[in-house]
Amino acid sequence: PADGNRFAAAGADDGLFLHTSDAVVANNTFGLAPDGVTSTAPPSNAIRIDGTSTGVVIDTNTFANTTGTAVDAAQDGTATITNNNFGLDINGDPAPVGLALAATGSGDVLFGGTTGDGNTVANTTGVAVLPNGTGSVAIVGNSIANSGSFGIDLGNNGITTNDPGDGDSGPNGLLNYPEITSAVDNGGLVALDIDLDVPAGSYRIELFTNPSGANASGYGEGEALTYATTVTHLGAGTQTYSLAMNGSAGDIITATATEDLGGATFGATSEFSAAVTVANPPDPLLDRSVRRSDLRPAGGLDAIVAASNGFTGSALSFNGASERLSGPPLNISAGSVSLAARVRPTAISGTDYLVSKQTTGGAPIYELAIDGATSEAVATMTIGGTAATVRGGAVSNATWHNIVTVWDGSNLILYVDGVEVDRTAATGTLAADVATDVTLGNRSDGTAGFNGLIDHVDIEHRAVSAAEVEARHANTVGATMSVSVGQQQSGAPGDWTVTTAQARSGSSALAAPATSSGSAAWAVATAIDEPGVVFDSWWWVDSTTGLDVASGTRAGLTPTEQYDGAYVATDSWLLRRRYGATTETGATGTQPLATGTWVNVEQWTDQNGNSRLFVDGVEVAPWTGQSTPPLSGSVGLRVGSLPGGQSWLIDDPRARKLVMPEPVASVSALDQN
Repeated sequence: PADGNRFAAAGADDGLFLHTSDAVVANNTFGLAPDGVTSTAPPSNAIRIDGTSTGVVIDTNTFANTTGTAVDAAQDGTATITNNNFGLDINGDPAPVGLALAATGSGDVLFGGTTGDGNTVANTTGVAVLPNGTGSVAIVGNSIANSGSFGIDLGNNGITTNDPGDGDSGPNGLLNYPEITSAVDNGGLVALDIDLDVPAGSYRIELFTNPSGANASGYGEGEALTYATTVTHLGAGTQTYSLAMNGSAGDIITATATEDLGGATFGATSEFSAAVTVANPPDPLLDRSVRRSDLRPAGGLDAIVAASNGFTGSALSFNGASERLSGPPLNISAGSVSLAARVRPTAISGTDYLVSKQTTGGAPIYELAIDGATSEAVATMTIGGTAATVRGGAVSNATWHNIVTVWDGSNLILYVDGVEVDRTAATGTLAADVATDVTLGNRSDGTAGFNGLIDHVDIEHRAVSAAEVEARHANTVGATMSVSVGQQQSGAPGDWTVTTAQARSGSSALAAPATSSGSAAWAVATAIDEPGVVFDSWWWVDSTTGLDVASGTRAGLTPTEQYDGAYVATDSWLLRRRYGATTETGATGTQPLATGTWVNVEQWTDQNGNSRLFVDGVEVAPWTGQSTPPLSGSVGLRVGSLPGGQSWLIDDPRARKLVMPEPVASVSALDQN
């Protein structure tokens, strides 16, 4: 080193060539005069790590004015690169270099760190894992901005787009990057939905804001690390995670994914995601009852009507003109789909649309409507490139009707008031358009409006069975519903039944069987397919003596696998985890369970296995870690002790995706119905 800490080596390929293990290169300046500002004639590469140089540490150096690569990691060993500045002089002014890091060897490299050890990379061509690099390069905790490239390049060949199932191979396994599908300002926090399609395992998700703007490529970079978390992925397709970070509308957000190997060790990192600009909060509705929180009224819609006018509680009221409710896109990629809505027409004219998802060109993808000429229900889906239509039933004014259409992969089927009225063969793939929103009460252009009330809209990426359609309809018009939400534990003392003794909405409720012997009775709804889930239901009890009852998330088919929120008498509530013969209590709280009235019990469980519990909107158990993260969002009800003669009734249970943070605004009674 010339001048004590300055590596110039004009004309040389490498300012410093390392061919030894356990070397430490710290507190040096490359490509700058001793004043830390003036440029000197630089080498092509500042540092080259070669051979089997294991345990190399490069820490707190300044790399500037380097024409080739600042650190060329060509070794077969390992290296840790932390706390360095690339492309800046000591005043923070630009002093460009080529690549900050070129990883070309078979050894593992940690570039950055998770405890304040990140590197600052600016005015470079970024970080590259070259095609002949076979080691895992973890790129975490850094600031990467103002690159001639787009920040992180796997293969040094431009953006590597994601592949379904992430089955490709190459540098860093060509790990798929996260895809930010929604980013909405929520009062100082940004609520994000992120899709991740990677092999099964744990992954560190890093979210960045970019005050200097997005890279010109549209992907990256990562100027300011704002939030990081580790998520669990089950493999076999895309999983969606709802996250939150500090920020506001207009922020430019990017993300990376890195294999989290546990014990603060990391594997391969992806390229940066596409940059997404945070949207303004929806105005004025934030509907907590859907999978996303970005519904927008249009055409003068005043969505809420008096609670007495809804099918149960409140409803959406449309004027038959331009009023409509839009968002989110709800692009269905599964091989089946179900649409349902309760409707009460005021006047039917033309073709009045209840649910409409179209392409940008206006062609139907999936739609549910009423034909004014015939007063029939009509459903259309474009499947295999052809529009399939079913129609039938009698829909009259001033009467509530239940309209459901189902595509099960083979047939498009239409039900009106619980009865099948038409079907047609339909095979292939459902049309797709990720850019256009679903519209309720109209088509997207506002020219085919429905006049009347709409309530209980369901869009599901599965085929609802005929028995489910019949049962759902029967449960709201009479007590004929068969209880088919799951299965009882072997040896349970009795069956769950339907009762009309008390009902919060409709005409009936679910009644738990009595037991005082310790053998549990169990009902579960499985395969909700949301690791982060909220399950809320309404309970009615006539006595709390000797009571042990619970609602649970991450529920298996028996109560041996369950996170539950349990009432165990004497005003005591527990957050519990049951697995096999073991029961863990994670948190306790005190809140009376009122008798002779309906009480709302709500449990949140995030994708990392943390839960919290609310009773009538009051938090009685705070966020509590519950050991192993949940594998699904299945939900259920469990009675451990319900002495004979007592009643535990359940009505209006609802499971939905956990949105983090939960929207702070609501839509009054609609939110609860």
